[in-house]
Amino acid sequence: MAGGKPVSAFLAKTVFTLTCRSCGTPVEIPGRFGFKLKGSGINSTLCNRCRQLQFREARANDLASVDDNDPDSRLGQSTPRRLLPTAALAIALLLVIGSVWLGRRSSDQEPRPQDAAPAVIPLPSR
Repeated sequence: MAGGKPVSAFLAKTVFTLTCRSCGTPVEIPGRFGFKLKGSGINSTLCNRCRQLQFREARANDLASVDDNDPDSRLGQSTPRRLLPTAALAIALLLVIGSVWLGRRSSDQEPRPQDAAPAVIPLPSR
C-alpha cells in the first residue's frame, strides 16, 4: 500500500512517458500498460501521428500494388470470401422454407378435429 491506497490504484493514476521512435516526441502511456512496457525494457514506441502516417503509407502501397490495367483484380480476390457467407445464408433460407412447407403439408394431411367423427363415450353404469 502506498499512502493508504492500494498499489493498483497508484498504478492506474501513474503516467509513463516513452519517446516516439520515428519523430522523438514524448508519448504518454497511462497505468499498468505503461508500467509493463517500462518494466520490460522498452524505451520507445510510436505516437499517434506516426502510427497514422505509417498506416496511410501502407494503405497507399497496397492500393498502388494493384494492377492498373485490371481494375477488377481486387474484386476477384474478395469473391471467395463473400461466397461462403452467401452460400450459408442461402442454405439457411432453404431450410426455413422447407421446414415451413413440410409443416404445412403434414398439417393438411391430418384430419381436423371438427371434421372427425365424434367419439362415443359409454355412460358409466350404476
